[in-house]
Amino acid sequence: MCALERQTLTIRTRGRKHDKHPADSARTPRCEQVLAAASRIAADEFGHDYPGTEHLQLALLADEAAVATQAIQQFVPAREVISELHRIMASEGYNTPRMWPPDR
Repeated sequence: MCALERQTLTIRTRGRKHDKHPADSARTPRCEQVLAAASRIAADEFGHDYPGTEHLQLALLADEAAVATQAIQQFVPAREVISELHRIMASEGYNTPRMWPPDR
């Protein structure tokens, strides 16, 4: 753990002072559910050992009550975004290992 990660954050909430380490930050139950769903999607649907942002996006889109999903659906149906994500994730480019950041 680097020195920055060890620093204590001071969080002011409604006039009360709380000292918390960033790693101790609580997640909402919905956030925990979406993260768990992303892990399941990564493992069960794609055989990956860990979830990536694409799995997180799929998990969010599956939660119709999520604010992010509702916002996206103002422009395009979530099922279309899910379909496009699956298309991209099935492509050769997605499945080819590459260095990050990409060469420019």
